[in-house]
Order: sequence, then C-alpha cells, then structure tokens
Amino acid sequence: MHQIYEDEGVFNFIYQIPQIVYSTLISYFVDNITTFLALTEDNIIELKRDKKLEKFNEKRKSIKSKLKIKALLFFIVSIIFILLFWYYISCFCAVYKNTQFHLIKDTIISLCIGYITPLGSNALTALCRFYSLKEYNKGRRLLFRLSKILQQFL
Repeated sequence: MHQIYEDEGVFNFIYQIPQIVYSTLISYFVDNITTFLALTEDNIIELKRDKKLEKFNEKRKSIKSKLKIKALLFFIVSIIFILLFWYYISCFCAVYKNTQFHLIKDTIISLCIGYITPLGSNALTALCRFYSLKEYNKGRRLLFRLSKILQQFL
C-alpha cells in the first residue's frame, strides 16, 4: 500500500512481481488440491485392470465409497476456498478503495501466467515425446523417459 502511495497510484510492475509470483504459487497449490480431489480416472483404471471377477464387486464398492468421499471433500474444500477468498477480497476492497484497480491488474496478470505456464510445460513435454518417437535409439529412449517424468511433475 505504501509503495502505491509513493508511486502516486501509478502501476509499478517491477514492484508487483513478488506478489504476482506468490499469488501464482498459491493458486498452483490450491489447484493441485482441487485437482486431486476432482479427478477420478486413476480409481476407474484400477478397477478396469483387475482381472479377478470374484473380487470385482468388493473392489467396486470400495472404489465407489472412495469416489463419494473424494467428491464430498472436493465440494467442501471448494466452498471453503471460495468463501475465504470472497471474504478476503471484500474486506480488502472495502478498506483500500483506491487500490482496487491494482488488485484487478494483479489478478489478470496472475491468471495469464496461470494459463501460460501449463501451456509451456505441456508443449515442452510434447516436444520431448515427439522427438523421442521419431527414431528408436538409446538417446531417444532417455528423452522419452524424461518426457514421462516431466509429465508427472509439471
């Protein structure tokens, strides 16, 4: 707030970079939590891979209960996050009326970074996989493994 006052309301991008990075990291953390709770394909694939028909019903019931718990947790966590963010932004904008423009700019920049980062990481993974599948040799196999590692962590 003091920096905005010293800059006489002019948007100082260089000074805002740490806040933008912090908000991007927090968004990434929240996104990972909600993605873990929302995606269920691993559970379904686990059920499809099971070849034993005797234990199928038992496993199906187990996975069904896991999916119900994940869905319930997803909605609870999402609602809590939405309410906390709404409350924080409402209080902030009520107290600091002259900084709402800066908040909107920071939010837009953070959203753009949040959309561009996955595009770049997925493009890097795809390029590694593309070049590794062009020709079969030992170096290309390592490149393929690298693309699988990148896919897991990015």
